[in-house]
Amino acid sequence: MKLELKLYITAGTPKSMLAISNLEKICSACARRLEMLGEEVEIDSTIIDILEYPEKASEVGVFATPTLYVVKENVAPLVLLGDLTNIDDILSLIER
Repeated sequence: MKLELKLYITAGTPKSMLAISNLEKICSACARRLEMLGEEVEIDSTIIDILEYPEKASEVGVFATPTLYVVKENVAPLVLLGDLTNIDDILSLIER
């Protein structure tokens, strides 16, 4: 499975900094959980500052930060707003 996680932030804000930290935890936990299920997983995570790259945020309709944009094969993109503190719930949504 290929999983693409794009985190749109406003650099330097407390919520964006927390979201970056939580994204790292989400990537690690997701890889572990999927590997335990016997699935090969490739996770690509990207952090995009919307002040530096506003066109990238606009392309996918992101107007608030932090926003996590999740792309999986053959599934509609998942869009999550906030600092990503509820890691278990986020993992459950990603694994659907």
